Amino acid sequence: MRDSNLKLFFLKSLPVFLICTTLALTGCESDKHGLTESRVFTFDVPDLKSNPVTPPKKDKDPEAWAQLAFEYQSKQMWPQCIYCYTKSCELDPTKKGYWNSLGTAYQFSDKMENARNAFLRSHELDVYEIGNMESIGFADTSMGLHDAEALRFYLMALSIDPTHKGPWDNLVGVLHRLDKDEFVPRVQTLASPPT
Repeated sequence: MRDSNLKLFFLKSLPVFLICTTLALTGCESDKHGLTESRVFTFDVPDLKSNPVTPPKKDKDPEAWAQLAFEYQSKQMWPQCIYCYTKSCELDPTKKGYWNSLGTAYQFSDKMENARNAFLRSHELDVYEIGNMESIGFADTSMGLHDAEALRFYLMALSIDPTHKGPWDNLVGVLHRLDKDEFVPRVQTLASPPT
């Protein structure tokens, strides 16, 4: 009976532990680097000279551009895909799915800073979306430039859903690069499945 009570206590206290760890490791400021609109909208323009994009029939419809982008995405034609998702975002900047898809296209094009900016915009539109947090953290981790922010986004995702595997997979590497190795054994314990 004692073991089951201990496990129950541990599972109930895990989100509180993660939130406290987030605040201890990264501080309590919501956005330390002051994300600005001009920074979010700064993207590389894809080179479309060799394969230009034919606009959809409804060229003012963001969903038509998104459908066209998805067609290019399925063919792995990333510059065209990026161009079309950018058009969708311009026509309807309030739809997080367009921003997330744009970030994914940039990610597959290995343009991580642009991917990060698109994922940040999607995150602004839905701050509780775990996938966005994980994507921002992954972009930060891939670039190795924003490790403190990657840590913050991974911990925020885990505070919402501690069973989500993606952030756990990248957390140890980020902690190591931030010289916070004292937390690694605890994270490894928390990440391992219960016995």
